This record gives sequence, structure tokens and C-alpha cells, in this order.
Amino acid sequence: MIRVFFFLLFLISSKFALGQYENVWLFHPHLGLDFNGGTALPFATNSEALVVYASVCDKDGDLLFYTDGRFITDRNHTTMPNGTLINGDPALYSTGRESLIIPHPGAPYKYFVFIISSFTGNKPSKLIYSIVDMRLNGGLGDVVPGFQGIVIDSNLAYGKLTGVSAVSCKAWAIVHDADTNAFKAFEITPSGLNPSPVVSYSGQYNFYNPFNQDDNHYWQDGRMRASPNGSKLVVTKREQSPIEVFDFDPSTGVIDNPVPLTFGYTGPGLCEAAVFSHDNSKLYVGIGLGDINSGIWQYDVTTPPPWTPVYLGYSIYVRDLKRGPDGKVYYSSTNINSLGFFQGGIGSINFPNLPGTSSQMTGIYLLNGFGASSGLGSLRRFSNDVPIIIYDTASSRKELRICFKDTIQLNDFDTTGTEYTWSDGYSGVVRSVDTLGDYIVKYFQKATCTWHIDTFSVVAKDDFQFSLGNDTVICSSSPVRLSVHVNEAEYLWFDGSQDKDFVSTVSGTFWVNVSRNGCELKDTIDLEIVDLNQNLGSDTSICNDQPISIVLQAKAPEGSEVAWSTGIEAPSFTVEEEGVYWITVTYDQCIGTDTISIASEVCDCVVSIPSVFSPNSDGRNDLFRPVVQSDCLIKGYIMNIYNRWGQLIFVGDWQSPGWDGKFKSEPADVGTYMYVIELHSGTRGIKKYRKGSLVLIR
Repeated sequence: MIRVFFFLLFLISSKFALGQYENVWLFHPHLGLDFNGGTALPFATNSEALVVYASVCDKDGDLLFYTDGRFITDRNHTTMPNGTLINGDPALYSTGRESLIIPHPGAPYKYFVFIISSFTGNKPSKLIYSIVDMRLNGGLGDVVPGFQGIVIDSNLAYGKLTGVSAVSCKAWAIVHDADTNAFKAFEITPSGLNPSPVVSYSGQYNFYNPFNQDDNHYWQDGRMRASPNGSKLVVTKREQSPIEVFDFDPSTGVIDNPVPLTFGYTGPGLCEAAVFSHDNSKLYVGIGLGDINSGIWQYDVTTPPPWTPVYLGYSIYVRDLKRGPDGKVYYSSTNINSLGFFQGGIGSINFPNLPGTSSQMTGIYLLNGFGASSGLGSLRRFSNDVPIIIYDTASSRKELRICFKDTIQLNDFDTTGTEYTWSDGYSGVVRSVDTLGDYIVKYFQKATCTWHIDTFSVVAKDDFQFSLGNDTVICSSSPVRLSVHVNEAEYLWFDGSQDKDFVSTVSGTFWVNVSRNGCELKDTIDLEIVDLNQNLGSDTSICNDQPISIVLQAKAPEGSEVAWSTGIEAPSFTVEEEGVYWITVTYDQCIGTDTISIASEVCDCVVSIPSVFSPNSDGRNDLFRPVVQSDCLIKGYIMNIYNRWGQLIFVGDWQSPGWDGKFKSEPADVGTYMYVIELHSGTRGIKKYRKGSLVLIR
């Protein structure tokens, strides 16, 4: 398994990020530093803490809570409901306490809060702890009932408290006896705190002031700091000697191999501050001598001891040193201003991994205007380092195949853990999904102290798609074809047919089921076939001697709108007059129209034939021919005239004006003649045959 830092960075999802435990520092009443923007920015707070000895942030770098050893205070600067008098000793309520926060290895939402009670008179300090659960008090956190102010050790040196993370999902809280050279390392595992420490006797131990027993609080003041990898510890005290560096074994908790530090000067001095560089190679120590040697010294601890000190720069009294999340080392310092008053500020070592002066120590900058009216004269300590718990991790990836909108349950993983978080925000354990994609679940298994990252890749067995289209109305008098084309697929229509296409002449609900590679996809369409093809018939003529009575019928399905040219809206009506008639039928988006012309006509003609005519050029009855009604259509005509002997004396057609009573250009004799007339009259060309006699007179 791979070991990674607590609050793992999930490279495959932005939902998870590396926890930034120390992105916000609170170290002074009303003042702190915020590193979330990448650089250290001072900010004002309304904290009522005397001195903030420990604070912790969440995985996004936002403040969770802090403590001054008297109270545990939430991010809103309000004491937690059970966060008062956590030191368990009301008599020591007025001053702050050396404090340490360590995440609970077995419950990422819990934190151990350790304090070293103040050393008063000849009374050694105690180690006291409480447990904070961030799920309580509406997410603001509270001390867990039954785990408030528990004393687990006593006879301890004040100020000597640090935490170290270790492999195998555990951490150590380390303290030092007050009157022996015993270190005590308390192991913290997913099961909780082991009250029986690993005891190591190593180095010097003169933490008592032999000259003033009531001044041991001052005499013991100092630091115990661990290197980032936990392999070394440095122990300081307020009086310069001794400052010692030890080897620490994070796997066993054993401390040994003390190395006393040497300095490039002789004489007494004050030493509280020490810190290792980010890459574990350098050690920085702050010395306050009151002369030109006061300031910060660097040691290269990668070389064999004794280590040669390198003087970096002056500061009259360096009170603390701490690694910043921006890669710098910060120091708090007290100088004397132009009025002769102590005035505090903060400086930095910009490149702490580099040797000597290339590490670039800067002078202090004052932080007035942020709630420190006396120029931070009371600024002494930064908050303690927060050990980063190292967990085992296990990851897996499973591919699950589903068909289209099938639902599948994601449950092929350990469901007995805690802290289940899915990449899409779902917070349950087992879940069902019906959408393709990657589903990533992160959870913690306390039994194995392992963070699990399981990925379920839900993919399609087959990704074919088809559609019969939207429900619709089709305007057609022809059969409608529904077509589906999916390669190498099988089809089943609602009527049992198995072709790619289905042809229908009627409206209805049609569905088809398409299957391929074990996946089935069904689609349904409501189809209304509307035939509005109108046919009023051919244009019609009625003989003028007959009445007009023709019924016109529209094709109008139920729900359609009918509009005749006459304004009638019924599907049919009777025409009694000649004229042009049209029909429009509308249904949904379908429109059908037709037009018919109904006319009257002279089907047959009335023909009259005179019996006498007098061709004497008087303008009256000068010609002999049939008399036909004026509106009659003559389609064919021939007239033959015979004399009494049967001789044909005249032949004429409808284009000729008629017989003028002459034969061979000479007037014919008065008398009786015979005629034979054949004609086709009227619009229907009815044949008429007439013969008879006529009398020519003059």
C-alpha cells in the first residue's frame, strides 16, 4: 500500500484536497497570520485568548478551532459549550498553557487537545488532554463528554510538549520529566491514546532553578520541536545551556543520541526558540544575549556532530521560530523602540533549506494596527505544530456495464468504514445509479487504518441509439413508413413483425424494440395519419331545361374544420345554382382543398323551318333556311333543295346564308319545292333530320 498524507489529494477529483492544518495562525490576542493566499497576511480577530498555543485548520485551510490552554474556542471565537477549564485545575485558570492539537488517527473528525499545566512555585506541571468532535455543536465542534480535562501524567517540565506523526497511522505526544532526563512518548493510534508512555532516559535534565525554587516556571520555559520527518527533536530552555538535539524513532517512540549544541561565543544567554527547516537539513536557534551575538544561528544537522553554528542576523530577543506553509521560517522577536519600550514583531527566513546567509534572514516588521497597541510587546509564542497523520491508502477501479437507463447498485466495496464521501457530493454508503460515468468513493477503515479510494466506472454495454421521432400528425393519403436502422440489431414491432421498416395506413400507437449485444432499447410513437385529399368531382354542366341539384361532399374527419366558399361549415351541402365552388378542410397542420365549376348549358335547340318564302329582294323572307334559337350551338348542318322533278337545285351549310330562290343564277319558278335538312345542335350535338315542302312565291 502507498502511504500518503491525511486528507489525501485525489488527483482524479477536485472534491478532495490536501488538508492545510496550519494555514491560519493565531498567536496573540486579536492578531493572526493567514497563509491561504500563498503569502503571510496579518489579520485582526476578536479572540479573547491570552496566548494561542495551538490552532488547527480543515483540509481547505479554514480555521476550525484553537486553544490557549484554558479554553477551546471555535472558529467564530466562541468558547465551545464544554470547552471551559480544560486544564482541570480552576486554581490555574488565569494564565495560558502550553498546548498541542493532534488529529485522531481513527476518526478524522476528532482531535486530541493536550496541555501542560503551568508550573507554579515548586509544583511540577501535568499533562492533560481532551477530545474535540467537529460533528458536535452544529459543525462548530465541542469537547466530547467524558473526555474533558483528563490528567494522564504529572511531574513534567513546563513548556516541553510536541507532537510527531508516524507510519502505521499513529502519532506521538512527547513530554519531559521535570526532575529527570526522562522523555515520555504517548502513542496515539486509531484505538485512541495509550496512557502508558514509551520512556527514554537521554541527555541532561536541569530544568529546575537551583537558586530560586519559585522561579521554575521561568527557568523551564523553552521549546521542544520535532523535525518534519519526525526523526529529530530539539529541546531548549530559557537559560542558554543546555540546548540538545536528539534522535527520535517514530516507529517505536524511543529518544536517544543527544547532541549538545555549541555557539560561536561564550557567556550566558536566553534561548527559547528553535525549529528545523522544511527539508529536515537545517536547525535554527534563537539566542537573546543583549549584545551583538543576539539573533538567529543556523546548524547543518546533515553533517556529523558537533555542528558548526552560522550566525544569520541580529535580533535582541528571539522568542519563537516556526515553519510556515509558504516554505519560509518565521520568528517572533522583541526589540527596544526609540522610546526605550519593548516592541514585538515578526521576521522571516525566506529560504530555510539553503545554507548560511543564503537562507536570507529578514529584519522584523511590526504589526501595529492589528489589535496590538503596544507593538506586540506581549508576542512570545507561535502556535505548536500540528502533526500530519500518515495513513495507508488502498485504491481500486471497477468497470460496470449497464444498458442505457438501467439502474445498478454500487456496493462492491467495504461498507463497514466511516467518512464515506463521493466525488459528486453524495454522502451515503451504498447507492444506485442510472447514469454513465465515473463514481469515486472515499472512506476510512479504522480497523486497518486505511483510506480507501474506490472508483466505479459505469459504461454502456452498447451505445446504439435510434428514434421513431416525436408523436406527430402526418398529412398523407399514402401509406406511412416507419424506419429504424441499427447495424446488426434485431427488431420486434408491436404486431410481431421483425423488419427494419413498418408500413401503416391507419393511425395508432406504434412501438419497436431493438436489441443488440444483450441491450434492448424501445421507442414508441403516436402517429395520426390524416388524409384530407378533397375530391369534389369534375367540373359539371346541367342542361338549361333541367333544375340544378348537386350534393357536394367534403372529406372531413372528426375534429377538422370545414370552410366552403359559400360560408357553409358543414361537411356537405346541395348546389342549386351554377357557379364555382371550393372547399378547405383543416386538421392540425393538414389542409385539403378542391374546386368545382357547375354551369348550365343548351343541350338541345328548337329548330323552325318556314313553309313559304318570297325571294323578291324586299328584305322580307328573301332566303330560305332553318330558324334556330339564338343561343344554340350548331355543330353540323347540311340543307338540300329539290324541284318537283327531284332535281337537286341547291346545297348549303351553316356558313351559307340560305337559298335565295335561284337556280343556276336565274330565278327559279314559282311553285313547290322539297327540302332535306340534317343538323347537329346544342352543346351535346343532338342530330336533327327534317324534310318537307316549301312554296316559293314572288
